[in-house]
Amino acid sequence: MAVSEMWERTPVAWRFAVGIALFFQVCSLSSSNSRTVNGVMVECSYLDLGKLAAAAITVVLLGVGAIAASRSRTPPPAGLAAGVVGVTVLLVILLVVRGLGLVGGPCAGVESAALLLG
Repeated sequence: MAVSEMWERTPVAWRFAVGIALFFQVCSLSSSNSRTVNGVMVECSYLDLGKLAAAAITVVLLGVGAIAASRSRTPPPAGLAAGVVGVTVLLVILLVVRGLGLVGGPCAGVESAALLLG
C-alpha cells in the first residue's frame, strides 16, 4: 500500500491529534510561583495549562478517530493504526508530565535545595 493511500485511510481526527500533540510540545501557556531563602529557591509551583489542555483534546481526538476508523469502509491497516495511536499516547504522556512540571520547567531540583536548607 502506498504512503498516500495510508495517509488517506488515516482518520482526520488522528491527524489533528498528532499535530496538536507535537505543536504543544514546543508551545506553552504556563504559570509558576516560587519563594527563595538566602538566594536559594526553596518552594516552587508550576503548571502548564496549555500542555494539559492539549493532552485532553488529543485524547478526545484519539477516541473520535477510533470511532471513525471502525465505521470506515476502508479502515487504516492495523499496524498503521497501532503506530499512530501508540506514538500519540506517548506524546500525551509527555504533555501531562511536562504540564505538571514533573520533568523540566523552572521547579526542577527545588526539592533537593529545600532538603539541604532544612
